[in-house]
Amino acid sequence: MVLNVNVSSANTEMPFSPSAISKGGLIVINGQPCKVSDMTSFPSGKHGNAKWRFTAHNIFNNKKLQHMVLSRDDPNRRARATGIQLTSATGVTAAQHRREMAQAQTRLQLQDAERRNAQLAFGTRDGSGVWVPVVRRTEYLLADIHQGFMLLIATGNTTTLLRGLAVRLGDESECEHVHEEGDHRNLKLPNFPVTYAGELQALFDEGKPLIVTVLNACGHEQVMSHKRVGA
Repeated sequence: MVLNVNVSSANTEMPFSPSAISKGGLIVINGQPCKVSDMTSFPSGKHGNAKWRFTAHNIFNNKKLQHMVLSRDDPNRRARATGIQLTSATGVTAAQHRREMAQAQTRLQLQDAERRNAQLAFGTRDGSGVWVPVVRRTEYLLADIHQGFMLLIATGNTTTLLRGLAVRLGDESECEHVHEEGDHRNLKLPNFPVTYAGELQALFDEGKPLIVTVLNACGHEQVMSHKRVGA
């Protein structure tokens, strides 16, 4: 299943609420696409908003990074915005409380939907959210290796991913990272893991035809895996 997202295919990042991110998900830290390994929320105090701290690793080189962001999704603030006290049912019956909770939840869902739509259309870096990388995964036939560069032939198999879901952003045919079947291109051998370039070179020298998978995110692209043709 491919989801259509009405955003330009030139987008390399998209804004999301911190609460929408989970461990194992991807976020952008200092312009680098990273996989979240840990996340901690800090409730708001008298003089500030709630905060989230993310610990993550760069998907291309495994470098550890941390990121602290403000959150506009503080549960206490959101509860106050609905006019419903979510933590106490004092003075009302259980049935009334359930109805009020359901009504509050509906209002929150509508607010969340409106906020997400606004973020997708008018997202800004105001410190109150996180940015998620748009990742393109493309398979190529490894045709040659010369002086540290690979000659790759596109197989026409490209998938665009956002939060792990296959998506279509605007007109993908206009994206410079989407190659038609048979297109040729050059790409430098990967430098991480440190032994991977040598492994690819050895397999190629043995005459084994390989399909390599290239990830593209935040302006960087790199071979991440390979498989034998027909495997």
